[in-house]
Amino acid sequence: MLRANSFVLRGNPPIPWHHWEIEQVLSHLQSQREGLTYVVARQRLRRYGRNQVPTQRRIVQIVRQPLTTPFTYLLLAIAAVAQYVSGEGWYVLGLGIFHACIGMWLTARAIRAREAALLGTPDRDRSPAIEEARVRRDGQVVSISARDLVVGDIVEIQAGDRPSVDLRLFESEDLQTDRTGITSNARNGSMSIVDKQGQTALPLSTPAVERSNIVYAGTTVTSGRGVGVAIATGSSVYGYKIWRCEQPVSMMHDTLRRLRQIWFVGISIAIAILVRIFIDRGETDWYEISFLCLAIAIGTYPQNLLRIATLMQWVGIQNLAQKGLWVKFPSAIDALSHLSIITPILDSNLELSIDNLDRAGIKWHGLIRASQTDADALGKVLGIEVSSYFDRPLETIRLWQSGERIENQNVRHSRRASVAVVAEANDDIPLLRQADVGICARTAPQLVQNSAGLILPEAHFHYIPLAIAAGRSVVDPLQRIVWQIAISAVALVLLAIAAVYIKAAIVPLQIVWVGAIATPLLALVLMLDLTPTNIMTRHSKQFQSIWRSNYLHVGIAIATIAMTVGAVFWFKYQQSASGMLQEARTMAFTTLVFSQIFYTCSLVRSSVFSNIPLMAIAAFLAIAQVAIINLPEMGELFATTPLSWTEWAIASLAATSIFWVEEILTSN
Repeated sequence: MLRANSFVLRGNPPIPWHHWEIEQVLSHLQSQREGLTYVVARQRLRRYGRNQVPTQRRIVQIVRQPLTTPFTYLLLAIAAVAQYVSGEGWYVLGLGIFHACIGMWLTARAIRAREAALLGTPDRDRSPAIEEARVRRDGQVVSISARDLVVGDIVEIQAGDRPSVDLRLFESEDLQTDRTGITSNARNGSMSIVDKQGQTALPLSTPAVERSNIVYAGTTVTSGRGVGVAIATGSSVYGYKIWRCEQPVSMMHDTLRRLRQIWFVGISIAIAILVRIFIDRGETDWYEISFLCLAIAIGTYPQNLLRIATLMQWVGIQNLAQKGLWVKFPSAIDALSHLSIITPILDSNLELSIDNLDRAGIKWHGLIRASQTDADALGKVLGIEVSSYFDRPLETIRLWQSGERIENQNVRHSRRASVAVVAEANDDIPLLRQADVGICARTAPQLVQNSAGLILPEAHFHYIPLAIAAGRSVVDPLQRIVWQIAISAVALVLLAIAAVYIKAAIVPLQIVWVGAIATPLLALVLMLDLTPTNIMTRHSKQFQSIWRSNYLHVGIAIATIAMTVGAVFWFKYQQSASGMLQEARTMAFTTLVFSQIFYTCSLVRSSVFSNIPLMAIAAFLAIAQVAIINLPEMGELFATTPLSWTEWAIASLAATSIFWVEEILTSN
């Protein structure tokens, strides 16, 4: 029977504790209502270890980061094959080390930002999981260290306790629990509000969060008392397993994952086109063909985008925490960035003072606990739309979020709205949970704070624009980073296909240099860029997605880069036919690298010459480009030839075209 114990501790297929009668549970765990004996408890403690969640040191989290990226293993495989075939796998390995270093740096910064953001937040004020537990041993109730609890222990709980083990109840008296603490990735962090616990077996299909005969580790007992048998301890508790399985849930992460899928489809089509061109020509050097295709895949892969998004979310949370505003989950930062409706729940005696956010595309719509007639009268006084709290507010919020029209009220929205609800009372918790982000003050009851995503230092609505600006300051640079990487990738693919088609193939290492080194370095500049001063004067629809759907703008940028590089190549190549092929290719390569720099200059919000990271990285890339072209060893590796001062000037001046085009498009 003790093998069943290992099932619990090792995370094998779950046992339906909620579906079994308590006698079956006790029999399976070799326990009884009077509790375990001291001998059995010590044996289980020695065999399965203490009841504590394993912690991972910061250095381990940072070092293991490259090992969690499929891109790392792809580069290792390519490096091994290239080294075996041609002895040139070392620079592919160097590229992997370069990206691993960037990934570890991003991870380290994200960890520091997360720790700084969480330090001193309201959650830190909550009582931690109880250090001692009341258990039945040999028929007696004793207090032991919570770390010494084992599966099969009979544990007694009462109001104020936060059990550190999962319990299957078999006795309860007016027991109520708050489960909002066991996960941060349900909507606004709430998995359940307050449930009365039962003792009877439940249907097998009952969802985990609705199993009223189980008390999960990390929940808070708000009232009553109960007795249950421990069914999971340590890393096997439900909350920890959910946390391990969850991925960051936010619009930006979902969009970035979809962009990776789009990249996979697009790059597959591009490689298929290249292979078809080679086959039609009868070329059979499959090593060179494969190396070119792999270079395109490596050079266009959107590396580290998810880590950049996570880092910037935590930096946004950290910045707000320094101002006394506590954002509880990274996904709340995302929701704040594209808010379009703020709905405070008003009292009749409340003096409302709010900021006009019309220029930001944000409307205030109050809810008041009064009739609709009184709500209309108050709305005229306040100058905002006010609805009756008793007129199905939950359904109204859902309609706003879905983008359906609301014909029976004064407000009409045909576009999907992102809604924030500002509340202070326990009765408002369902509205907080339904909203895209719930907001409350630090003085609100703990249950309300558990259901909110943003906690203000006091009930003052002027803090909300600060939070919205912080959310937008996260999305805005991410939008520009995605633009830069996507435009660079598409331009590289088009140039590679065009070069192969006219029998002037781009050197694979040049593609890797531009796409996998120059572009990621310049993306870091955008990540470190200052928040634009006009962030709250831009409409909320501009922040609805990381990928803004201005396809004409994107198309013009791609066409400008591709046509500029092609024109420089053709200008030099036409001077002396095929004899100038290497020089023409070198000039086109230089123009492409400098185009990336000037395009980044057009995307930064701050002054170009005062942007130290931009100047530093631009200088590094320029010096590296000079070395690649002028040093014989580098020239042999990259298949380049030295250029004259005139040729350098032509390539540099041509590269500025993307900057001027972007300036014209932005000004219009």
